[in-house]
Amino acid sequence: MMTFPFKKTLIATTLLASVTLGAWQSSARAQDPAPDSWIVYEADVADFTGHNPDIYLLNVTSGEIEKLTENLVNRQFLRNTDPVFSPDGSKIAFVSDRDDAASTAPLTEIYVMERDGSNQTRVTFNDVYDFSPTWLDDEHLVYTSGFKPGKLTILNLTDGTETSLGIEGYSPAPNADGTEIAYVFNGGLYVVQADGSDPRQVIAGIAGIAGPSWSPDGSQFLFTSLDETARGIYVVDADGQNLQQLSDEAVLSTAWSPDGLTIAYVLIGGIPQDGMHPDINLYAMQADGSDPHLLAALAGWNANLDWQ
Repeated sequence: MMTFPFKKTLIATTLLASVTLGAWQSSARAQDPAPDSWIVYEADVADFTGHNPDIYLLNVTSGEIEKLTENLVNRQFLRNTDPVFSPDGSKIAFVSDRDDAASTAPLTEIYVMERDGSNQTRVTFNDVYDFSPTWLDDEHLVYTSGFKPGKLTILNLTDGTETSLGIEGYSPAPNADGTEIAYVFNGGLYVVQADGSDPRQVIAGIAGIAGPSWSPDGSQFLFTSLDETARGIYVVDADGQNLQQLSDEAVLSTAWSPDGLTIAYVLIGGIPQDGMHPDINLYAMQADGSDPHLLAALAGWNANLDWQ
């Protein structure tokens, strides 16, 4: 049985979408994050369809934005998605289908780049869809390999070896010390040991569970649902107790702030008169759901936040 000395990371994964950036709210609020806080996200600023996202880096305090990837082919389904910081903040893992550009249904692979967008390197080479990567430590990723079913897989970036955990699931998210990995499967939230043993169900009965992440102190899970019967933002204790719905709005993605006091989320607003795409904005709230407020006014499609 294998064990892995993994550290935590913040995840926010799952729904494919994109975003056009608008005006930044310039006035800082007392509860907003401190300087040098960053959010990495995917955004479609070309045609607002969500089919051509790239990776962007946002300074939460100043509003500075940097584009890290570039669509290489003028094709509808070229994607750069699912970005997530390494624990030390020096690298970003993401998903792209750039190496399968000739296909009408291109497969996705995992890539790693430096924080400034340089040295974009493919790290998986499978004949299936690979997606939802997250860092277990600075040398290991866990991600979902394959689709219907997807299998949780660990990648050693040092030597390229892969280890399947033998677990079907999506949106993996490790806890603080890397001993456990949360994931979604068949509408439930589960946790498994980092070696693939002892899977257990944390919560079920909420349709459309997506994008789970542990709070920085490991005491809670954050997740979303877009299902009409259950849509919104939720938190639940790590043992499955004290489920709370913080919002009943349509939300694409969430992320904890590094100190665990704030939750960022991508909110789908009303449909404009031209019917092209809904208004989508980046909001923040306190961890108890209070004081929701605008961080950045956006347009188009976006998802998959990670905050460091």
